[in-house]
Amino acid sequence: TGNAAIGLNQYQSTVGFGAYTGNSSIYTSQLGNSELTWESAMSYDIGVEFEVLEAVSGSFTYFRKNSYDLLNDVPLSRTTGHSSQTQNIGKLYNQGIEIELSYDVYRTKDVAVNIGGNFTHLKNEVTELPVDGNGEDIIVTTSTRYRAVEGYEIDAWFMPEWAGVDPENGDPLWYMDELDGDGNPTGNRITTNNYNEADSYYQGASALPTTTGGINARVDVKGFYVSANMTYSFGNKIYDNWAYYLRSDGAFSGSFGQYQRQADYWTAENTDAENPRPQAGGNMLSNEASSRFLYDGDYLRLRTLNFGYSLPKSFLSDFGVKSATLYFVGQNLWTHVFDDDLNYDPEVRASGFTSLATAPLKSITFGAKINF
Repeated sequence: TGNAAIGLNQYQSTVGFGAYTGNSSIYTSQLGNSELTWESAMSYDIGVEFEVLEAVSGSFTYFRKNSYDLLNDVPLSRTTGHSSQTQNIGKLYNQGIEIELSYDVYRTKDVAVNIGGNFTHLKNEVTELPVDGNGEDIIVTTSTRYRAVEGYEIDAWFMPEWAGVDPENGDPLWYMDELDGDGNPTGNRITTNNYNEADSYYQGASALPTTTGGINARVDVKGFYVSANMTYSFGNKIYDNWAYYLRSDGAFSGSFGQYQRQADYWTAENTDAENPRPQAGGNMLSNEASSRFLYDGDYLRLRTLNFGYSLPKSFLSDFGVKSATLYFVGQNLWTHVFDDDLNYDPEVRASGFTSLATAPLKSITFGAKINF
């Protein structure tokens, strides 16, 4: 299988041209990797479809995909003149189950009731990465996540952990590992108001949901019908990447508007505030990447709601009409977000960043469908 989600021509070593202290220069602009190749994978699915008493039907599927020669940007020593190189490193697996069910609760000539749904549970984990020249495990990270770390899922959230606001002075606080007299971790955590001292921690989830699915129901009664479809997603976290500007505690208040919740900031009379003391230029890097801006992405959404009535054919025949249906359709009418602190809609792209994305639009439609 192929994976082209890397930069163009990463196998090539290239040079660029510029100037240094007024003199022309040539420098290596891309390190290249002549051994770069496709990712490979072995996958299998095992499924069962069933029907019971012409009332219950469904399927159950187990799947697993083992991937090899993963394409990742591997950090390099700065002495190379480059920060990273695209390489084929490591192995991972994706596995999960999918279940679909449909149940005719009641069915006669004039009345029918059906409910159904689907459920998917997914897990992935990096199982092998090579070691560096010092024999240490290679850890591919960014400021907010593990890109690839053995024993964790791909793109697991990994960042400094927010500890709140110091009630004494309004400083921002983060967690760090407590060290003993010899500089070794004691296993306990303490807080610091120095962002550069804060330790980064795995945040217990990645950007991808572990559980997704939907629930649907339909009722028909003598020409009237109502149907509904609800979707759900659980097990991931999402990151508000624009909070760097919009919850800046003074760093960007002159050029960017701030969230309404920023009004709850520390003062001598409001020591249990949500936000640190705002000040020109920012408050000790309080708006830098941390779990302060990380939220649970769990939600339930009523995707569609449909009411309708099909007029009797005996009534329509006098008008030369074969069929006619009056209907109402509502989309995205209701969403339950489990994290009360989340400002944005939880349904975001696979990257896990909110990126100022517009929430799905709610709509209500009335109409008629007529066949002559």
